Amino acid sequence: ARLRTRNLEGAWAAYGAALQADPDRADARLGRARLLLQQDREPEAIAELQELVRRDPTEPEGNAMLARLWDRRGEADRAAQRRVAITRVLRPALPDPWKAEIEDACYDAQQLGFRFEDLLRVDDDEAALRLLSRMEAVAPDSPEPIWSRANLEVRAGRFTEAIDTCRRGLARGGATAKFLPMLIRLLRESGRFDEALAEASSATALESGAADVALERALVHQALHQPAQAKVAVASALAIEPYHVESHMLNVELSLVQGDAPAAAESIAWIDQLAPVDYRVQMRVVLLQMETGQFPQAISRLLRVKDLEPSDPEPQALLADAHLELGNAAMGRRDLEAARSHYEKAVVYRPDLIPAQGNRAMVLIELGDYAAAEGALAALVELQPNDP
Repeated sequence: ARLRTRNLEGAWAAYGAALQADPDRADARLGRARLLLQQDREPEAIAELQELVRRDPTEPEGNAMLARLWDRRGEADRAAQRRVAITRVLRPALPDPWKAEIEDACYDAQQLGFRFEDLLRVDDDEAALRLLSRMEAVAPDSPEPIWSRANLEVRAGRFTEAIDTCRRGLARGGATAKFLPMLIRLLRESGRFDEALAEASSATALESGAADVALERALVHQALHQPAQAKVAVASALAIEPYHVESHMLNVELSLVQGDAPAAAESIAWIDQLAPVDYRVQMRVVLLQMETGQFPQAISRLLRVKDLEPSDPEPQALLADAHLELGNAAMGRRDLEAARSHYEKAVVYRPDLIPAQGNRAMVLIELGDYAAAEGALAALVELQPNDP
């Protein structure tokens, strides 16, 4: 990076003194790493950051900086390890009296971009906005600061401004695969479906060859209640990128709604390979299966994934609902033993599920198991003491 004529030796000395007094000072090690990067001494900066995360393995800012440096060096596995190490609990940005001096001396747009991401990560949007103005001044012809501004506007809920910013980024030559999906999504989520469809169907979109663009086109068709066109678009997304989890997820939804069970099963198999322990993804599949009446499949999946997030009560509640539905279906075909089995499982998962307790009592009476029926009715009375 090209530096202004500045005396930053004082910062280096201050960081060194702080570390001598307390080798665990994360803010001082981060400051030294920034100074080293300013001077193109990347290996030394990496060594400083590695020492930081050795002392504090979940320190978010050091892990994030190190992950980006490993990415830049093509060390994808090392970068992934650093990202996994970052704690989910956001910490405030570490105070550093020299940080402004270092940033003011920086003319490297990439380094400023790294710092901008750090500020977004710790929710310091005001400082991010100030830094963004500097980024745009340093690289007035680059689309990257425009991309950063669009993300900041989205975070702030300023979607109309973000839409205009995305269009400005595309006009400046920004990557279609990056700006266009965001533009289409923002238009769709703002209810501007005609504009979204026009952008998604434009020559630029069709020639982009980007899975995210094709996926956004599918989502626009879905929002417009055009399932056939949505199916074609999501097939295009999967042809471009077969490992695209969100495209498979949409394909499952569209296929189940249209009764295309084989297509849904194929995408579910992909999802299970790509995200077998991703609780959020697996629960989305469960909800789609529940909504389309695939209760046995939903139960099987819930039993597999419920231990991924033991503190979440939703899997237990959904297991109860699924067994209630299967019990009702068994009652409808007069398979009383199957109905009894499902109702009993439902109340195990959720004892306060009144329809399951009531239906269980009725089926037990029909089966002549009056002792068990009495217990079921007692549970029902306890749940509804004022219901005659």
